[in-house]
Amino acid sequence: MSVASRTIRVHNARMDDRQLVQFKLMLPADLKARVEAAAKDGRRSLSQEIVAALEEKFPAPKSQALLAAELMQTVVRLLQRSSDPSDPILQRAIDDWAESMPGVAFELRRTDDGFLIAEKDLELRGGGDPLGLKQSGFPAYRLAEAEYALNKQVSLRGEWQLDPLLMRSISAYRTFDSRNQRDMDGSPLNLPLGKVVCIGRNYRDHATELGNAVPSEPVFFLKPTTACLYPGQLIRLKPHLGEIHHEVELVVMVDSYASNVPAAMALGLVASFTLGLDLTARTVQDELKARGLPWEKAKAFDGSAVLGEVELPMTAGIDLQAFEIVLKRNGTVVQQGQTRDMLFTVADIIAHVSRYITLEPGDLIFTGTPAGVGPITHGDLLEGFLNGNCVLRVNVD
Repeated sequence: MSVASRTIRVHNARMDDRQLVQFKLMLPADLKARVEAAAKDGRRSLSQEIVAALEEKFPAPKSQALLAAELMQTVVRLLQRSSDPSDPILQRAIDDWAESMPGVAFELRRTDDGFLIAEKDLELRGGGDPLGLKQSGFPAYRLAEAEYALNKQVSLRGEWQLDPLLMRSISAYRTFDSRNQRDMDGSPLNLPLGKVVCIGRNYRDHATELGNAVPSEPVFFLKPTTACLYPGQLIRLKPHLGEIHHEVELVVMVDSYASNVPAAMALGLVASFTLGLDLTARTVQDELKARGLPWEKAKAFDGSAVLGEVELPMTAGIDLQAFEIVLKRNGTVVQQGQTRDMLFTVADIIAHVSRYITLEPGDLIFTGTPAGVGPITHGDLLEGFLNGNCVLRVNVD
């Protein structure tokens, strides 16, 4: 709707809502011509144009509440500028405000009862926003509806043959891409993922294949959220990164704040899980390791944390240490492992990480990769399977 059409609607409403008085008005011919031209430009009638001009010239008196609010803003600004309560300018502003709201102002000026002041403030300015974003009016947020989320966000791709344990959770499948989540009215919620925590050398055979020592405690590093590659996006190989290797991993998402949480309670933080690819610029990593430098260039580049198409909810009875993980490259199995062979369980990982950094809702944890890592190339199709079900599918550009 254009500004002009909104203006017409406002003035129509004003003329319709109030009692109209009809009278004759004599105008000089040249003035009438100018008013008619303005009315035509504004797509108004002649009467509407005249009313608009008169409203601007002779505005309706402000309500007592509006006047008091404006004066209160003046008082607040003066208080911010002056620390002297006897400042005559400040006193004059307070007196003006008191005159505008005699009943309320009198009670507030003569009492230090916090409950009375709060009640009068509520009466004057309204309930406001529970989040404290603004004093009054409609809140800036909307409430989500769980049932709507399940019904509208669910996205199963193809036919799924799930084992009985996962079948109990099939109704809660949803796309992993948090940008696709919807509010109760269907609008995007734009909920960001948190940080990405990755565990290295969590399978003995993988540590061995790369010639690394088997760690005595979880080894972890971080990826930024810009590393996340969402469903439907392509892996884009960049020449300056050299050879890129695939590393398929079980990925869990936490939904609570956690610091120094014991392993016995750690799985209670897991909201959901899927498969992911921890892409590694292997040549860059080897060079950095040889020089004793950090690995971020090789591990945290854009698109290096590929997320599965399907996110499964963590429900009672699911054992994260009882999954088979398989990665196929162009239909051929290249990685295969059992989560029971992890050196450190998911619970151990969460407990260890939370001793050093606080976990937050939306954080992802890549739990380590089994043996079989290798290079990818242009045109590859990578598919990740969890207990025989394809939950990750991505093409390499």
